[in-house]
Amino acid sequence: KLSFPDGTEEQVSEPTIAERLYHARGEELDRWPALFELAMAQKLFYEVKTEDGALRSAIDGIEPERAIKALTNRETDKRNLDELSVNQTRQALQQLTDRDGPVICGSRPTALGDFISVEELKNGIENSHCYAILGFDQDKDLVTLRNPWGKGEWHFQEGPNDGVFQMPTRDFYSSFRWVAGVAA
Repeated sequence: KLSFPDGTEEQVSEPTIAERLYHARGEELDRWPALFELAMAQKLFYEVKTEDGALRSAIDGIEPERAIKALTNRETDKRNLDELSVNQTRQALQQLTDRDGPVICGSRPTALGDFISVEELKNGIENSHCYAILGFDQDKDLVTLRNPWGKGEWHFQEGPNDGVFQMPTRDFYSSFRWVAGVAA
């Protein structure tokens, strides 16, 4: 049984190896990402009517506001990076990471910006995918991210492919379309 901060609970069966691979995509086959995603899909399934009637479709493309509300039972502060400059993005990252709670971001289907041509992302960032923001170092101008799949990173960094990586804010701005965290 998985309990959400709003007091609701979802009974989830032990995930199979296939479900662990599908939900976590990690080599360790951790069970908690699959348990959480299955519980969240069950929770949303009753609220969202899917065209195909499939449980998995209830969580595909979930809005960040719903995800953060489910994780924290708090309202969300979401910023659309298309409406911000690079400097405003830095300010937003600082504000959101200074708050107590998760910070997430969504990648673009294509790159955007004056300094990068508009084309499919081919920099290691998965297109149209959600990442966790683990931190923002304003002095070094670096965003630390985690791919929930446990692998797959920005190509221009050294280190193990463990899903945790850093990228300069300018590249973050070009590769991501929104950032969200708990409201103040």
